[in-house]
Amino acid sequence: MPALDSLFEALKFDPLAAPCDALLEQAAKKDLGYRELLAEALSCEWQGRQHKGAEVRLAQARLPWLKTLEPFDFSFQPSIDRKGVRELSALGFVGRAENVVLLGPPSRASSCTPFYVIENPALSDLRSLFADARNPQPYPPVP
Repeated sequence: MPALDSLFEALKFDPLAAPCDALLEQAAKKDLGYRELLAEALSCEWQGRQHKGAEVRLAQARLPWLKTLEPFDFSFQPSIDRKGVRELSALGFVGRAENVVLLGPPSRASSCTPFYVIENPALSDLRSLFADARNPQPYPPVP
């Protein structure tokens, strides 16, 4: 369907272009109406854009590495306040317009904590930027 492909390209519907044929086949098998098919197609496009946006925000955050909080071993460093870290990862401080500064001696656990916390805003619609106070670098503003 060259006309459809050129429309996808013109409208920048990149996430929808690849699975379009599969969506049409599923719609035919499920006997979906036009509204349901359109909802499925737009949902696919929306999810693709959200995923791409999260990737862009993670790149703009300039994290030296990416970690998630789920596999973090709190028993490795028992002095870390598990409840405090979970509270930070819930991003309540963002809604209250508060700054968060993590201070402490260098250790594996303390240096990883900001990455676990900053990942959540990067994956939501919030923008974040990692800055290392030990090695300050001028960063251009995040668009």
